[in-house]
Amino acid sequence: MLMFPSLYLILTALGWSTDAAKMSTQVAAAVVGALVVIRRNRGMSSSGEAPGHGAPRILLRAVLLTVAVYLAVAVVTGVVSGFEPIEATGDDEQLFDDRMEMVVGLPVTMLVVHVMGIWSVRFLPVQRALGWLALVVVASRVVALSMYPLGAAFGRAHGLPVPAFHEALVAQALLGVLIFCFLALGNLRVRTRTHAAVLGAPRP
Repeated sequence: MLMFPSLYLILTALGWSTDAAKMSTQVAAAVVGALVVIRRNRGMSSSGEAPGHGAPRILLRAVLLTVAVYLAVAVVTGVVSGFEPIEATGDDEQLFDDRMEMVVGLPVTMLVVHVMGIWSVRFLPVQRALGWLALVVVASRVVALSMYPLGAAFGRAHGLPVPAFHEALVAQALLGVLIFCFLALGNLRVRTRTHAAVLGAPRP
């Protein structure tokens, strides 16, 4: 999580534009996160996982987790955006928004998501847990994109900058990868410890 503010601030200090530094930092974090997930998931077997509590209950819990992920991201984003200085305009406003997002918003969001990943081990006890978490993330980003027309209309009505839909699509896709990585890392953290405890337990 410290990668977001540190790399972003380093790149901007080197003269990168705030947009380029922001995108590069998120891409780098997504790549590193994906590699760590692959490494930690290697050797984890689904045969020893809990079978779950029946399809209807699992689907309901997956929906609830989707809503929780969407709300967590939306609430943190809303709170961080509320700290925008009134006197900031134009490039200064964009720079402040990006710095708040990279230094505060994304780290806090990913911390919350990581905790939710730890919690998901008990809340969503299924085989192939990472596949279910991927579905949860995709669904939450689809919900976020479906809100784009409302957000765009609100932004235009209040004179706020509104990104084009393709820009919002790329941003949500990249954010989805980051969310999945931190959800998966939280989930794998618990499962790895459980797996190690089972292997280390004395045999009867």
